[in-house]
Amino acid sequence: AEAGANIVEVNEIVSHILNEEKQIKDIIYFYNINDPIMSPKLMTELSYINDLQNIRLSKIEKKETPIEKFLSKSTLIFLLRKTLILRRETKLAIKHYFKLYFDDSNKEELKISTNLLIDIDKMAKQNNVRFCVVIYPLLYKDIFGRYPFIPIHDFIQKICKENGILCIDAYPAFKKYRSMKRFIVHPVDHHPNGLSKIGRA
Repeated sequence: AEAGANIVEVNEIVSHILNEEKQIKDIIYFYNINDPIMSPKLMTELSYINDLQNIRLSKIEKKETPIEKFLSKSTLIFLLRKTLILRRETKLAIKHYFKLYFDDSNKEELKISTNLLIDIDKMAKQNNVRFCVVIYPLLYKDIFGRYPFIPIHDFIQKICKENGILCIDAYPAFKKYRSMKRFIVHPVDHHPNGLSKIGRA
């Protein structure tokens, strides 16, 4: 595991493993849907769903009018405002992820990313190592229990199928749950906790 690694770093890590560890028989890549390379344009719009609860209220508060500052002292108004900001940030984050895969602004970067994934599989096969991509879902569902990123999972599976890459979608393990909250570390951190291991889920 390497925090913050994208497909470029994963490709380098796998190459290193295959060169250094001759006893390796299997490589399992837990693919997160933010792993593709991101265009400079998308980088400027960056919004991560696991940071959504960390609402950037401090920035907003600096721009508040005296009336807004007075009203924000009310717990009810503060919570209502927080809910509205969270809803807005969520929509922006979901839009960001879809742009990563389906927007022309990231078309070239996505092509490079998919080629790197194909290269990893080829490297593994050349070394008689079985390579498996496990698509790991973002631990988020909306208030109606809907997981918005199915089209992205379908896209990744299609790429893998077309190129003979072994691929498992981990989302079905979480499908029956209306909320993902039991699987996150903390309400302000959507990284997976111990319960989110696929075997347990």
